[in-house]
Amino acid sequence: MNQTLKQAIRWAAGQAPRSNPVKRKNTRIIVSNFADDPALATHGDFIWAVIKNTAHTSHNDSRPHITLHIKTADMTARKTTRAVHIYSKNDKEEEYESFRLFEERSDKESDGTPGDQVE
Repeated sequence: MNQTLKQAIRWAAGQAPRSNPVKRKNTRIIVSNFADDPALATHGDFIWAVIKNTAHTSHNDSRPHITLHIKTADMTARKTTRAVHIYSKNDKEEEYESFRLFEERSDKESDGTPGDQVE
């Protein structure tokens, strides 16, 4: 379990779904369960995370997912990040299933800045 990562997870500024408490709650649960996934630890000790998008599809992934950007301390110093797609087991987006971690890349302005803590 990565308590450091769980405590560091933030919504991208302005992205928290304030008008949809169910979506907010489900996203929080799925992202928290992702931080507990032992498979994540094999990729590094992540200490920083921003939820870029709640459940959606994208041009490179037609499966509904949550997009999260994560960093280790070393990545923070180098100004790089890794995107993660987090998947749920069903269309209601209530239960964590798995994740897909993308290659490390340079930070972009469009990555978003940390906003509200995920509660």
